[in-house]
Amino acid sequence: MNHTYPVRVTDGGVLYLRMPEELTLLEDFMIIDLNIMNVLEYLYKIEDSQHGALQQVTGNTTALSITKDKTVVYNTALDQECTLDTQEFKEIIKLYLKENILLLIERDIKKKQNIYEKAKLATSISDFLKLREDLQQDKII
Repeated sequence: MNHTYPVRVTDGGVLYLRMPEELTLLEDFMIIDLNIMNVLEYLYKIEDSQHGALQQVTGNTTALSITKDKTVVYNTALDQECTLDTQEFKEIIKLYLKENILLLIERDIKKKQNIYEKAKLATSISDFLKLREDLQQDKII
């Protein structure tokens, strides 16, 4: 990767990577269109582009045109576009996926830690029943 991209989280809890000024449209793409459930679609499109075929993906606010060498990100709401190397785009998407997985794990650990702390303080049957409910809700039991 040519740059480092600091990880940010919106007030709404959505992860994105901070981009240099010339690629800020990618931030909107990560916040609005990209997510942990559809990231593989984008990675497959990148892989397919390596065989010479133009790949296009349209989201809520962005349209991507991916070729073997270049990726164009067009923000339909702002009527602006930016271009970057497709391999760099792939690395950004992979980093996004990694950081999202780490964030999900971190949130899960915090929830479990919270339940653990409650369990240490539990003394009544209603406390234990509430803990059991919390464990079931978080699919721990």
